[in-house]
Amino acid sequence: MARVYVIGLAGGIGSGKSAAAAAFEKLGAVVLDADAMVHELLRKPAILRKIVRRFGKDVLDRRGRVDRKKLGEEVFRSQQAIRDLEAMLHPEVMRQSKRRIAQRKRRKKPSVVIIDAPLLFEAGMHRLCDEVVFVQTPKAERLKRLRKTRGWSRRTLEAREKRQKPLNIKRRNADTVVRNAGSRRELNAQIRTVWQRVRQLLNG
Repeated sequence: MARVYVIGLAGGIGSGKSAAAAAFEKLGAVVLDADAMVHELLRKPAILRKIVRRFGKDVLDRRGRVDRKKLGEEVFRSQQAIRDLEAMLHPEVMRQSKRRIAQRKRRKKPSVVIIDAPLLFEAGMHRLCDEVVFVQTPKAERLKRLRKTRGWSRRTLEAREKRQKPLNIKRRNADTVVRNAGSRRELNAQIRTVWQRVRQLLNG
């Protein structure tokens, strides 16, 4: 059975976890994208029925599929709504992640697996990891990105983050911190340093 080193990515909303994951992938890591898994789950009839039963048909688009923006607006009305949605999705994301890690272990060569999950700690996925890397980005920079990509205001960002674990706790529980306040090249250089250390562990 091959050695698999699992790295989980944590950080604030808009911190650049996906950019860090892409940098790891370019170096040869396998990325498990929890957000992509959720996209797939939301298309499954059984999950769709549960969502409609809990949140109503208003969260669907004209084709009868889940509109993630509408669902997000509905879910973030209350902590209970968030818990209900997480109960539908998190266990399956965890199962898929465990299965994919197990598949890597059945290969001959050691490998590095990256878990890119918006709620790494909240979903308990950090327990699958050998190491957690915290992507630290100033709030002003994160807000700038989110305004551009999602049209979020400061108020929206703060309201969303209040529903998650505080960033200082996430950072405290991480093993490594990379800073993403500069250029992509600077982030990639830090990721490369982590990668080289991990590869030495696997090959030693």
